[in-house]
Amino acid sequence: ELKDDWGRPIQARDYLKGHLYFKSGGRPRDIARIVLTGIPGTPMGSYADQINTRDDLWALATFVYSMATESAAKRNDEATR
Repeated sequence: ELKDDWGRPIQARDYLKGHLYFKSGGRPRDIARIVLTGIPGTPMGSYADQINTRDDLWALATFVYSMATESAAKRNDEATR
């Protein structure tokens, strides 16, 4: 079970299910920053030590962004049927 720094339970986001709210910005550059620095007070720590190259960082950020936008597009398409 995930908890914040104050011990309160929190849920991990599943962007494939359409949870498109990004706490610290949803653009690829925001996602890249979050991957590098983490989000204070949450279990989302920094992954800076895991990223080997700038290209790897941008590939990951773009992938996460594409999952969220693809999910939103799919939901919008289903809603208009």
